Amino acid sequence: KNLIQSNYRLKNEKIRINQIINTISAGILVLEDDGQLIHANASFHRIFYEFTDFEVPLGFSFLQPSENVFVQAIAKIFQEDKDTSQTVEVQPGVYIELRTRGRLAAEEAVYGAVIEVRDITELVEFSNMRKQFISTASHELRTPISAMLQSLHNLEKYKENLKEEQKTHLMDIVSRNATLLYQLVED
Repeated sequence: KNLIQSNYRLKNEKIRINQIINTISAGILVLEDDGQLIHANASFHRIFYEFTDFEVPLGFSFLQPSENVFVQAIAKIFQEDKDTSQTVEVQPGVYIELRTRGRLAAEEAVYGAVIEVRDITELVEFSNMRKQFISTASHELRTPISAMLQSLHNLEKYKENLKEEQKTHLMDIVSRNATLLYQLVED
């Protein structure tokens, strides 16, 4: 009777754990020490299928040779013994982040790993747009600032030798570029 009750509790606990894991929005996969899949939540299956057109079954070994970049990345991160994260381009312009906390172990016995999988394509695209914006803004700001600095430098260095019209011309350059900078910032 105790064995039946223990078995019943274990089954219920397994169901609860699976339900909890399936509520996690990131893809979660659990691999045995030999690299075989023992659990994957719905998010992992969705992400994996979206980029491989392959429904990975329980028992699938991620350590078997594969030409699939996604499978190779999982195999590589699985073999790490420490906290690791890696970004992989699984298709042109499609980026996945894989993260693990190292191998699962109890009393010196290693028994597998848990790997988190996220589609970070939008994050990478945003980061690239941000870098492009900063580069463009930097260039757009540098040009008028350079003209202003050069004009002010010439005014300072050569003020005794410059005619009034030359001084006025240099001040016009400063004024025009200051106005341009103001408009750039306002836009």
